[in-house]
Amino acid sequence: MLRRLFFPFLAFAILFTTACSNSAAKEAEEAEKETKEAMNEAKEEMEKAGEDLKSGLEQIGNALQNIQVKDANGNPVEAMDFRDLKETMPEKLLGMDRESHKGQRNGAAGFKISNAEAVYRDGDKRLEVNVVDGAGVGLAALGAAAWTMVEIDNESDDGYERTVTIDGNKAFEKFNEKNGDGELSVFYKKRYIISVKGRNIKAKDLRDAYDDLKLGKLE
Repeated sequence: MLRRLFFPFLAFAILFTTACSNSAAKEAEEAEKETKEAMNEAKEEMEKAGEDLKSGLEQIGNALQNIQVKDANGNPVEAMDFRDLKETMPEKLLGMDRESHKGQRNGAAGFKISNAEAVYRDGDKRLEVNVVDGAGVGLAALGAAAWTMVEIDNESDDGYERTVTIDGNKAFEKFNEKNGDGELSVFYKKRYIISVKGRNIKAKDLRDAYDDLKLGKLE
């Protein structure tokens, strides 16, 4: 009796196991197919994104080429060596000793920008001077001197900020009367951005410091 029951049960178990195995294999095959399709779609999306990025970079490069500053012969103007820019900054400024002096030149997308800076200090008084040459591309067009394209004139009990003209050059100045902090930026010869920032100073010190820079080096 047991033997008669055993063989049918065994046959059923074998059939059930085989059916389950076939079902699992089919599910695994479908999962593998879906995974391959998803990977192919992801690959296509990445390739498209790469093409879009390349196109975007080319458009940026073309736009920068269009705003490059050129000489009388139509050739792009090279930014000055930052070592020459450093020469505009004297060893002393308004009686303050120069405590740091550095510069650099960086390039990207076919244009270069040079800058030099110096820091002067006397006790709690501090001046920071920065000269940037963006001859390879219009700095105003890039937003580095956006104030050259607007008019600003604000004043309060704390101080002021305004656009002005200094020796024919568009400039922006601001000063806080309460803490003696201020800044003067000049778009010199529509090429250089010269900025003087001060802490614990008088308002007139900004222009005095600017006047003491050796700007003849930029001619």
